[in-house]
Amino acid sequence: MAAASEPDSRVVELCGIGRMPVPAGFDTTASDGTPAPPNPLIDYAVQAARPRFQAVLRAGNAADRAAGLLMNFDMVPDASGRVDVPRPLLTLALQVRNPRILAAAMGQCARDAADGRCAAVARAWTGFEPDNAAAWLALQGADPTATPDALRGLASANRHQLHYGWLAAQVQARMPADIPAYVQMLLTIEAIGREAAFSVPPMQPLLALCRDAARGGEGMQAACTRLADVMRTIPTPWSG
Repeated sequence: MAAASEPDSRVVELCGIGRMPVPAGFDTTASDGTPAPPNPLIDYAVQAARPRFQAVLRAGNAADRAAGLLMNFDMVPDASGRVDVPRPLLTLALQVRNPRILAAAMGQCARDAADGRCAAVARAWTGFEPDNAAAWLALQGADPTATPDALRGLASANRHQLHYGWLAAQVQARMPADIPAYVQMLLTIEAIGREAAFSVPPMQPLLALCRDAARGGEGMQAACTRLADVMRTIPTPWSG
């Protein structure tokens, strides 16, 4: 019975969740003596589950490992405004040549275009999905010298697919069943937010060219017209 009074064995009742253990030294009351808000406990539970979940992803297939990299980097910009990039993702993308992983890697390249592997990743993506305008946009953004190839690819593209949603789906599929449902939900929401932050290849270079498409000749006009048509026919440019 004495052990039940120790700080590391306390529990609190959270509405809709149930009884949750309280970490040692954690104060469950506010300064006025009322119960403290549950958010710190929820954060604690998510952080406690994260290492085990990461271990599952690291031990899995290529898509699992890619998901683990994307769920395990600091998204907060540093003092210079730079966001950390999980560089092993670029290496993995070139090794496994999975369109979803290639697309994710290109999202990271948007934050670190100086990495010389970005052009190779983009080129590999166009090879797997030559009908995907998103891949050709990525190539043109990563390697301006490849603009003629990108324009030809865009002129024949029939979709714009960023594979948005694959990370959240991967997280849900590989989540250990004994992780509480609300923690699973919070980790899935985190995956959605992370994916939204990196899944858009830069379009600005091509848009700048399209503003003056007439000077670029028929090839430029055809590519810009086709891109506009493709973007109009999908529900959203975030289309999975």
